[in-house]
Amino acid sequence: MNKLFYCLMLLSIFILSCNKCEDIDCFTPPLPIYFELIDSQTGENLIENGTFRENDILLINTSNNDEKQAFSTDSNKIEVAFWNGGGTIAFLLKGEPRFNFSIRAESKTNGCCSFTEYSNQSLTNADYEEDESTDTYRVKID
Repeated sequence: MNKLFYCLMLLSIFILSCNKCEDIDCFTPPLPIYFELIDSQTGENLIENGTFRENDILLINTSNNDEKQAFSTDSNKIEVAFWNGGGTIAFLLKGEPRFNFSIRAESKTNGCCSFTEYSNQSLTNADYEEDESTDTYRVKID
């Protein structure tokens, strides 16, 4: 009887110690949000037409004043990703503050996989159009 008890105890410890997620690699980094700078009168992309180059666009995290040069994609959009917590980014164009973008980013887990969920997005100090299908904000610049 004692042997059976010890065998069942060892078997249950072995089963409980197995990590079902051990061999699964499914971390998903935060999805980027895109910002397209467009002329408020013509609708023309201001990166594509050369009005702004990457070194003209500075992003500042307002919670810690961390500065980053903008990264633009092949489609002449600025790409930004937010990690856990989110925050507010101030966009400076040629040294002049133009608009702010705030977002909440929360790290979530579903089964063995983790991902970032965005909520409470807001863009202030500029007119814009949002394309939810491409996560792109078309910001109108005077």
